Amino acid sequence: RGACSSAAFRLTSSAGAFGGASGGTVWISFLARGVFPAGGQHSAWVQLLSGTAQPFRMGMSTVESNNGKWGFGSAGAGSTLIFSDSVAPSTNTDLLVYRLDFPVSQGGLVNVTFYANPSVGPEPPVTPTGTGSAFFFTFNGINITTDLPMDFDELRLGGTWAEVVPAAAVVGPALNIQALGGNQIQISWPTPAAGTYTLQSSDSVVGPWADAGLTVTTSGGNQVATDTISGNTKFYRLLKQ
Repeated sequence: RGACSSAAFRLTSSAGAFGGASGGTVWISFLARGVFPAGGQHSAWVQLLSGTAQPFRMGMSTVESNNGKWGFGSAGAGSTLIFSDSVAPSTNTDLLVYRLDFPVSQGGLVNVTFYANPSVGPEPPVTPTGTGSAFFFTFNGINITTDLPMDFDELRLGGTWAEVVPAAAVVGPALNIQALGGNQIQISWPTPAAGTYTLQSSDSVVGPWADAGLTVTTSGGNQVATDTISGNTKFYRLLKQ
C-alpha cells in the first residue's frame, strides 16, 4: 500500500522485462482513493518503468484532457485519457483494472483495455470502461507517485483477469441446528436457488469430513435432516457440488 504526498514511492524492480518479441497480455489492478481539490494542477499515477523512463502510467492528471477521471497515459502521441464512462477520484475507494496486450513486434501498439469499478466476478465485464493504445514499450519496474494525499492499495499484476481480480466468495446457504430432545437434532437450511449441496459431518471442525448420510426432506422452503448424535461434539457443513 502506498499513501503519498508530494513524493514518489518505488515499489519494486522486476528481474525481467515484459512485452517485446514474445508479445503477451499483462493484467494490472489496484485500489485508489483520494479527492482532487478544485483548481490547480495535480496528478496521481501508478507508473510502469523501463529503467528510469516512464513509458506508461495509470491514473490521472488535471493537466491532460482526461475528463477529470481515472484513465491512463503513455509516452508520445499514442496516449489517451478520455474515458467518459470512467469515475472521478473521491473519498470512495475505486477499483481500477488495466489489460495490456503487447504486440509481437516493436513497431506495433500496445492495446489497452480499462475497467473502472467493474463487477467482481470470475470474468471481466463484456463492455469495458474504455479502450485505447500506447506506443510500444517494455517495463521492469513499478512506481507510485502523487502530489496529493492519495491511498493506493492491493496492487496486483498477473496474466489473467482472475489473477488480479479475485472472484467474490460464493456464500452457501446458512445452516440452522436445533435440539429435538434426547440425542436428536434437526439441521435445516434454505433451499438454494441454484446449485447442489451435500450435507457433511465431522467429529472435528478441522475434519476429516464425510457425507452425513442423512435423509433430507423439503419443508416450508427449507431442506431438513435429522441426526442422532453421540460423543461430545459434532460439526456440519454444506459442500457445493
